[in-house]
Amino acid sequence: MVDSAKRQALLYPLPLLTRPLPAAVKVPRFLTASHCRKLVGLAKRKGIDRIDSSRHGQATFSAGGTWLLPVDDELVFRRFAEKAAALNESNWRLALTGIYSPISVLRYRPGDWIRPHIDADYRLADSTKLSCVVQLVPKEAFSGGVLTVAETEAFELDVGDAVFFPAHMIHTVSAVESGERYVLAAWAQGPEIR
Repeated sequence: MVDSAKRQALLYPLPLLTRPLPAAVKVPRFLTASHCRKLVGLAKRKGIDRIDSSRHGQATFSAGGTWLLPVDDELVFRRFAEKAAALNESNWRLALTGIYSPISVLRYRPGDWIRPHIDADYRLADSTKLSCVVQLVPKEAFSGGVLTVAETEAFELDVGDAVFFPAHMIHTVSAVESGERYVLAAWAQGPEIR
């Protein structure tokens, strides 16, 4: 028979004490300004197509964009993989296995936006675990277009600055009011949860 004190400990265990995890991490000067200009030029040469739905077919945003492969810019893939692994290890400890999708250069013109959404779609066989947004133009090149993660953390980014966050974090971009906002979006994947 278990005495009353032991029973109480079994029924009401002490909560596990953990440190709070950041919703997102800003990395200033993740890419150089010249590398950012190179990526914008590359996107323009490849052609920027109108996008009115997410990669999962959802009407979550309005912008233009193009896909980049490692053959287009191996350095940006390598930098993203290294920084994603390091930040993940020190912050979220998500199960990451690699980059399985192209990265995207997105162009937002006046009126373009992204509504609140997550990058990991639980309704599909989606293994996206970690997301990254890199500002490719100076902050003076546009107005509006503010990235907000977890509905509370708004990020003012300048050219080359990045924000990394778990793909299950809700995020949004307010409508661009003037100018053009160019960003790089990248995702790291991991094993599916079964």
